[in-house]
Amino acid sequence: MSKHQHYMDELSKSGLSLHEIQTKWHEYYTKLPDDEKHQVWKEFYQHHEKQKKKPVAEKPTEEPVTPKTTEHREHSPRIYGNNNVHAVKKTLSIEFRPAQNQSQTTIMSVQ
Repeated sequence: MSKHQHYMDELSKSGLSLHEIQTKWHEYYTKLPDDEKHQVWKEFYQHHEKQKKKPVAEKPTEEPVTPKTTEHREHSPRIYGNNNVHAVKKTLSIEFRPAQNQSQTTIMSVQ
């Protein structure tokens, strides 16, 4: 572990807030000579490349949760397929047909 990595490790274990850690690291980094700043970035990119090459553990697949629909079936809306326009028209004509003893109501047809 380089001295820069050691310093960052000590900061991360210090119990300081993230803001304080970032501030202290910035102060540390800005005081470094250019060749050491270059070294910090070189270490950063090397570590990043190692992380990219590590295999990612697969997440266990969960089965989708299917909601229970039988409990409220009487309140569920009717669902029709995209190609079943005839069934929708037929249902609407039955549901909205006026009773025999009531006055006739005009129903607009959907085309």
